[in-house]
Amino acid sequence: MSNLIKDLSVIRNKENKFIERPELIKGYSNNEILEIEQRYNITISGQLKEWLVTLGKNSGGLLLGGNMTIYRSTAKPTSEYFGKKMQEAWQNEKDCAEFLRLINHINLVEKQFLLLADDDQVYFYFMLTADKDDLVYLYYDEEPETIKILGTVFDFLKSYRKYEVCCVTGEDDETYYKLTTGRLL
Repeated sequence: MSNLIKDLSVIRNKENKFIERPELIKGYSNNEILEIEQRYNITISGQLKEWLVTLGKNSGGLLLGGNMTIYRSTAKPTSEYFGKKMQEAWQNEKDCAEFLRLINHINLVEKQFLLLADDDQVYFYFMLTADKDDLVYLYYDEEPETIKILGTVFDFLKSYRKYEVCCVTGEDDETYYKLTTGRLL
């Protein structure tokens, strides 16, 4: 068992009812990682790569869809959550003007912006994968709007795991796979 799986396994929100199935954990292959990089204009390295190689295809219930975009059942590889189209849309969206100001008007396509999780634009977690620094940022859409460094990818995953709550058990296979299956390919 990888250290990432061990680290995440010991963290659990007591209110989370979802059943974990570690035997179903599956990651992406190195060839699939290359395809994901090309398809979505992102660089996958460091802790992001370890996450995707370890838990990317199926999290075994350690991480759930809903807020986390790679497991969100409504997020399809062609959707607004991934890739260059999404990066360009955010770069040019009027509603993103304050966000862009807060990050010094960087070019989201060049910096390879990757949305990791969100809550209907109240907050979202993101990476600039071209930086290859494992840093995850947290953006709050409250007065005043702010951006701060949350920590590394693993810090983000541990925090997500700590606060994640699911009221369904996941006993139904359809529900289970809907919430734990990676959507990048």
